Amino acid sequence: MKALEFSQGERYGLLTVLQRAGHDKWGSITWKCLCDCGNLTEVAGGHLRRGSVISCGCRKRTDKNNPNYKHGLHRHPLYTVWQGVRQRCNDKNAINYVNYGGRGITICSEWDNFQAFYDWAIANNYKKGLTIERINNDGPYAPWNCRWATRKEQSRNMRQRRNSCWITAFGKTQTLSEWGKEIGMRPTSLWLRIFQYHWPVERALTEPLRT
Repeated sequence: MKALEFSQGERYGLLTVLQRAGHDKWGSITWKCLCDCGNLTEVAGGHLRRGSVISCGCRKRTDKNNPNYKHGLHRHPLYTVWQGVRQRCNDKNAINYVNYGGRGITICSEWDNFQAFYDWAIANNYKKGLTIERINNDGPYAPWNCRWATRKEQSRNMRQRRNSCWITAFGKTQTLSEWGKEIGMRPTSLWLRIFQYHWPVERALTEPLRT
């Protein structure tokens, strides 16, 4: 498996990455980090990416509201959602990174803190089974750009965004849906070519589908 790499100055919770340090007793590469409290600490790269370590330990000792340690919310479904968002935005080795962090989608610094994400979710009518959705599909994961939706609603909204997207090519501007009808291709296939695989528009509209 490819080793996780970090750049000097990257922040994860209260930690700022300084340099590669060595290996822990399990053989994982560790990174020297400066905590906001002033302490230096070494953290395994996987813990940084997953957000399971966000301080030198001072957070655990002093923050009575820290859900990861005091209230056991690391078992809450929202913790899994939060980790998933951070991973697809920050982890270059994640399967779906190319569709998120790889195209500039970020998670706001406020949500580096799980407690802030949890409080926002509860205040905005989170229920088990709902999925997090960005209102502006090109915007970040942030309180002002996210809402909760059922999987059916999210799928419908995604289709609407794809079909209402305007594309200009060959001196003409049409929606993806209209282009699809004109060339005999599903709007979803066009959307994948242009926005996920980053094909030039003219190529996406003219290259035949493989059978």
